[in-house]
Amino acid sequence: ADNLFRFIFMGNESWMVPASLDERRFLVLDIPSVHRKDYKYFGELQKAWNNGEREGFLYFLLHRKISNNLREAPWTDALRDQILQTLDPHQEWIVDCLDDGRFVCKSKDRESVLIDHPWQGETKIPIGIFYECYLDYISVRQKQKYALSKRTLKREIERFLGIEIRTWTDGQTRHYILPDPISLKSMEHLARFFPEDQAPF
Repeated sequence: ADNLFRFIFMGNESWMVPASLDERRFLVLDIPSVHRKDYKYFGELQKAWNNGEREGFLYFLLHRKISNNLREAPWTDALRDQILQTLDPHQEWIVDCLDDGRFVCKSKDRESVLIDHPWQGETKIPIGIFYECYLDYISVRQKQKYALSKRTLKREIERFLGIEIRTWTDGQTRHYILPDPISLKSMEHLARFFPEDQAPF
């Protein structure tokens, strides 16, 4: 049977919908609060609506030329925020690392010593530090129950970024070799999360 349901959700929560990476169901809008409690403004809107604007709006909708694909919701900053808040913990972590250009955590075996490993250009990072920074990130956010094993984390990060993470050893320590974050952030499926990093048209 045809599904003719259409829903509008309104709320004040920062996370409203479980938007996926390839989201095509939700149009998400941030409504500015500039007219909050502006009773005169909304009163005039209601007056206009009851005096011909309703019919005018219907006419506009019926005669508007539609050129975009109606099966694909428009991309908005608000939709990006919903996707970022819906990410799995490991996805959220690697996006933050990309955004910061570094891997940061407190080392468990050196008490309060801070690990601050830059991610600039092609980067070699010890697998232990990579994993430790991930565990620290989800621990701070109290998401330890979602922790992945080292092997699973590598596989899921590869899947999310759309790359293959190579390994390298200096004879004692095994490292991951990570691509230049600039090249990753320019990839189509990731670029929209970092609009401020894109060159203007």
